[in-house]
Amino acid sequence: MDNDLRAAYADNMPKAQFPEPTEATDEIPVVFRDKATMIEIYNEVVKPAQPAAAFSGKVQLWISEEAARKGWGAVYFPLDYPSRTAYAGAVFVKPNFTIT
Repeated sequence: MDNDLRAAYADNMPKAQFPEPTEATDEIPVVFRDKATMIEIYNEVVKPAQPAAAFSGKVQLWISEEAARKGWGAVYFPLDYPSRTAYAGAVFVKPNFTIT
């Protein structure tokens, strides 16, 4: 594949994908995506007039709704240690799995 074709192909491929429940296993029942990746996915899928730059409540709500639509059991937004206010990203939990 020449460089022009490779570049054109890369430009048309999604940069990141929303996680699928099939990515979780019995051994590893959760999937993590950092906040930068989730913001990128949000901007690519939703295509808001003003692209999101922060991991806002609006982005988190969309993530929660999309996770439910895709069949995830739960989604959590852990804090970015040592912050008490900034989020690290999203943790998607396999359906029918309980975190205790």
